[in-house]
Amino acid sequence: LRVADIDTQGLGAFGVRATDTAGGGIEAWVSGLVATSGDGATGIELGSTGTIQLVANAVSSSGEDATAISALGEAGVTLEVGTVQGGWDAANGVQFGSTVAGIASTLTVVAGGDLSALSDQTVRGAAGDEAVVLAGHAVGGMELGAGDDTLRILQGGRFDLRNFADTDGDGQRDTEGASAPNLSFGAGLDDYLDLRTGGVLGLAVVGPDDIGTITGLETFDNRGLITLADAGNGGSAPGAGDKLYAQAGIYTGLTGALLHLGARPHAGGATQLTDRFLIDGGADGTTLVSILNDLGQGAATGNGNTDGISIAQVSGMAGPAAFQLANPEVAGAWRYEIVAFDPGSSAASERDVMLPANPFWDYRLQSSFYDGVFEYAALAQGANLLAQAALGGLLERPDEPPAIAAPAQSADLGATDAQLAVRPTAGDG
Repeated sequence: LRVADIDTQGLGAFGVRATDTAGGGIEAWVSGLVATSGDGATGIELGSTGTIQLVANAVSSSGEDATAISALGEAGVTLEVGTVQGGWDAANGVQFGSTVAGIASTLTVVAGGDLSALSDQTVRGAAGDEAVVLAGHAVGGMELGAGDDTLRILQGGRFDLRNFADTDGDGQRDTEGASAPNLSFGAGLDDYLDLRTGGVLGLAVVGPDDIGTITGLETFDNRGLITLADAGNGGSAPGAGDKLYAQAGIYTGLTGALLHLGARPHAGGATQLTDRFLIDGGADGTTLVSILNDLGQGAATGNGNTDGISIAQVSGMAGPAAFQLANPEVAGAWRYEIVAFDPGSSAASERDVMLPANPFWDYRLQSSFYDGVFEYAALAQGANLLAQAALGGLLERPDEPPAIAAPAQSADLGATDAQLAVRPTAGDG
C-alpha cells in the first residue's frame, strides 16, 4: 500500500484504513501528508492478525478522541514515522503494538521527526513488548503496555515529559495534570529506559514548579543528559522548583551521564529553592551535576543533615559518589559542594513527599568560604597597578601650558592677524 497526500473531514473520518484478517500482514508507505479532522477521526488505522509495517512522513488528526496513528497487529508492529500529532481528550499520537503478550513491536521517530498530541498522550502501547526509539523529538506522556517495554533515546533524540492538555477542543493547552504519570512502563518485569550519549530527557516548561514522573521501570541507564533546568527546556531562566520522580529498580549513571538542575545557592534549609531528582529505587555509577544558578548570591549553609539544599534523593541502595558536581559551584564568597547523607544520617524531615517513607540517601549542596575571593581582590589590585605603570605620566596632572604669545602686528591688521591677537592665553587674561 503506497499513499500520497490525503485530507479527510467528518465524524469518525479516516485518512488511511486497512484491515487484514487472513494473517498475511500489511505493509504501507505514506510519503505525503495525511490530515484528518473530526471527533473520533483517525489519520492511519491498520489492523492485522499478522505483522504490520508502516513508514509515514507526516500524519495529523484534530478533534476529540482523534488519534493520528493506530496500528495493532497480533504478530508484531514496526513503525517508522516523522511528524505526528494527535487530537484532544482521549486521543493518542500513536497507539501501537501486539494484542498478544510477549510479541515485540517497535516505534521509531526518525531524526527531525516530532511526535505529540493535544491530549499530551503521545504514545499508548498494547499487550506485547513495545520499544520506542527516539532519533527525533517527542513531547508529552507515554503509557506503554503490560509487557517488557523499552524507551531508547538516541544521540540527537529528545523526550520532554509533559502533562498539559487541551481539554475543550479550542486548540490551546489549558490543564496541567501534574499528579498523573508522564511515562508509565506498565506491569512488565524487564522495563528499560536507555538514555544514550547525546540523547536528552527533559521536563517541558509549563508552570513555575513542574513535575515529571516515571513509573513501572526496572532499569534506567543514563549516558546522556537529564535536564530539569527551565533554561534547558525552552524557558528563559533556570526556574528552580521542578521535580523528576523515577520509580526504578536501579538507576545507573554510566560514562557521560549528566544532570542539569536549576537551584538558588543561598543559605538553604527551610528556604531552599531547587530542582530535585528523586529515585524510588537504587542508584549506581556516577552522574555529573551542573547547577544553573537561579539568582543565588551565596551564603553559609551549615553542615548538618537539614542544612543546605537537597538536589537529589534515593530511596534504595546508593553511595556517596552517585551524584558529583561537574564543575565547582561558586556564588559570591561561597563555594558549594555535594555532601551525601546516607540512610543512617539523613533527616526524615527532609524526605521529599514523593518518596516512600523509607530511609533514604540525601544529596545536598552545602557551602564553605571560598578563598578564591582573595585571589580576585589581588588580581584586581594588580591589574590596577599595572595600568598605572603602563600609563605612566599620563595619570599625573599636567603642568600649566605656556601662554601663547601674540604675533608681531603690522600697521595694517589683516583678518588673520586680528584673530590671533584676541585669542586668550592660558591663565588669567
